[in-house]
Amino acid sequence: MFRVANGCFLLTSGRLADLYGRRRVFFVGSAIYLVFTILCGVAQNGLMLFIMRAFQGLGSALCVPGAVGIVGATYHRYNKRKALAFAVVGGMATTGFLAGILLGGICAQLLTWRWLFFITAILAGLMIASALFIVPKEAGEDPDQPHIPNKYKEIDWWGQLLSISGLVLLAFSLTYSTQAPNGWATWYIIFLLILSFILLGLFVFVEHKRGARAMMPLKIWRSPQFALVMALLFLGWFDFEIVTLYMTFLFQNVRGVSPLLCTLYFLPDVIFGVLTAIVMARVIPIFRTQFLFLAGLLLLLAAPFLMVFSPAQQSYWPQTFPAITLSAIGGMTLFNVANVFVSSSVAREDQGLGQGIFNTVVQCGTAISLALAAVVAHAGGVTPDATTQDLLSGYRACFWFSIGILSLPLIGVWFLRGKKATSVSNDDNSRDTPDGNGNEQTNQEENTEKTEKLDSDESEKTKR
Repeated sequence: MFRVANGCFLLTSGRLADLYGRRRVFFVGSAIYLVFTILCGVAQNGLMLFIMRAFQGLGSALCVPGAVGIVGATYHRYNKRKALAFAVVGGMATTGFLAGILLGGICAQLLTWRWLFFITAILAGLMIASALFIVPKEAGEDPDQPHIPNKYKEIDWWGQLLSISGLVLLAFSLTYSTQAPNGWATWYIIFLLILSFILLGLFVFVEHKRGARAMMPLKIWRSPQFALVMALLFLGWFDFEIVTLYMTFLFQNVRGVSPLLCTLYFLPDVIFGVLTAIVMARVIPIFRTQFLFLAGLLLLLAAPFLMVFSPAQQSYWPQTFPAITLSAIGGMTLFNVANVFVSSSVAREDQGLGQGIFNTVVQCGTAISLALAAVVAHAGGVTPDATTQDLLSGYRACFWFSIGILSLPLIGVWFLRGKKATSVSNDDNSRDTPDGNGNEQTNQEENTEKTEKLDSDESEKTKR
């Protein structure tokens, strides 16, 4: 439920961050996340935990676009500092992933599940306290942006209602299709799925009618290659999430690995994920976006190929370690390249919205991919009374499914044309200014042109 709520509110929170201030929305989201994380830890039954997790996801959805939007707006034009900043953002994503599964493994084996939320709440409290002193009040804000009175009137209420309703129903129908009495043949699953597409279609129509005042102005999708990059990220993220989850199931349910040891298995994920984020800061300005996406997709493709032919009982090093490593490098390559692309493509005042779209693509890709993988696993033999061999067959079916899904972005990447994702200025403090053709010139280049013009004028005066 956390992922569903998180993914469905990211677009809304991105727009709110741009309207009311990224720092303010970041702290509001962090406070909501802290409160409901504590309530998750004291939940008395499954229903209460279910509801608290949804509100926890809402808090996270408010927090993330504001935080990353601050980075994107502070370093709007790409330079070495922005490269380092986004490398840190990407590195922290993988570090947080490992910290989560490591904490979950420790709590599952040595403590109770409640301590997972209590420790997370302590970390969230420390984050809020430190951010109050570290994040400047004007961080990420545009001083030239005009004051907008009655900002609540600028909120696209219909757009938010339609987007949230459509995404919630879509995620619900896909996620709970395997638990319905007749599976996909259950009437309300089909009804809700069709209704979700209708609501999302109405959302696009409303956004088109509202133009610049829309929650998600459609002009953002007209940026060169923006829609294609988001589609490639969406499909590529399918593989990363499916392989990670079903490797975990394979380790614990087939090979009998303990939760704590399973956590340690994924240690290369964070090590190589952080290293990849650092390397991406150097290579993104050098290589074309198409080449980097292709490299990331091929690395992601290698992981399920290794696991689908992995025996039921095998040591960690022959196939598991390479699969985890390649998946981490490929996934973080896509994540970092797409994140920088989005930040560099949208205007400064739309950084929150851009990050909302980016994170919505990632979170919805996660929710939809795992929902579809659950259907594939169920068809492959993963049932409550399944044998070890049935479980292995179902997990392998999911690995084959991720391979098939990756064929789509591998075809689509050849339509990704254009130059490098961004260009790096030699001066860390320089601001890049777009020209009329969408190209970028640094201040140093502009100053050179002005100097040449002055020299020419002086030469004309001398002749006269």
